[in-house]
Amino acid sequence: MIVFVILRVMNRWKYTLIILFAGFYSAILGQEDVSIKKFRFGIDLGIGFPNKQYAQFLDGSHPFGVNRILTNPQTRQQLQDKLGYPIQGWEYSRNNEYPASFFSGVYLGFDINPSLSVIMKFDIGIIRFSTPLVIQLDNPRNFTGEYEQAQVNARERRFGYKLGVQKNFEIQSKLTCYISPGVGLNYIQLENQELIIRSTQYNITRVENLGLNYQKIDGFGYGLFLDNGISYVLNEKLTIAFGVEGRLQKNSDYIEQLTVGTSYLSEKVEKAKKFVPSFGTYIRLLWN
Repeated sequence: MIVFVILRVMNRWKYTLIILFAGFYSAILGQEDVSIKKFRFGIDLGIGFPNKQYAQFLDGSHPFGVNRILTNPQTRQQLQDKLGYPIQGWEYSRNNEYPASFFSGVYLGFDINPSLSVIMKFDIGIIRFSTPLVIQLDNPRNFTGEYEQAQVNARERRFGYKLGVQKNFEIQSKLTCYISPGVGLNYIQLENQELIIRSTQYNITRVENLGLNYQKIDGFGYGLFLDNGISYVLNEKLTIAFGVEGRLQKNSDYIEQLTVGTSYLSEKVEKAKKFVPSFGTYIRLLWN
């Protein structure tokens, strides 16, 4: 079921995924020693630490973002009435980073031999971004300046598909160390972006068609991963594993849509379009 959900979301990659799945099952059917055929299924729960490169473009300084709200005559007047003073200007935070975020996933494995497996992994996570926005107000009685701190929030949904091999190294009868290199596809969607001023929320997602619709910002990418950890057999049915996964991923489609028409430095945009590293740590429950 999860496979089909991922395929529907990644509609532009569906044929690629079908080919990868076909290759996976061809490897399974091609094994001569039927005695070592064994499937594994697991659930991953973990914490991810995204690379901060993409976060710098979520502060709302895109066309029709913060500027659209604060320069709109009607909205501006309502805000000035609420804040008590005319709005002189505003300043974006330039130190934007993602926080650590939770993710969940599914692990599928097929044993080629006792120490080598072909694996597939699917994961999904939601990243919540937040950064301050300082609004300068014109208070004639305050010579040092009057300021109001607002907030820009954003939420990204991320999907990942990975295909690789896993090499196991037995430490004791129930304790095993493993390492898993491979390749993967990723999909990122900006689900929402909002400006919050004194608990009032304003949607600052990009607009299109003369402001009649909100624009969908998303992108597909690819990369490499290296997974390593330790697993312990609890009983005949369950195995628990703890691991760390390093990733090297590229998603220029998402960055292109996120930065088109903006005033971000071209050097930063081009750097973010390249492969960027990230990592996560997880606990995995496997059914033997």
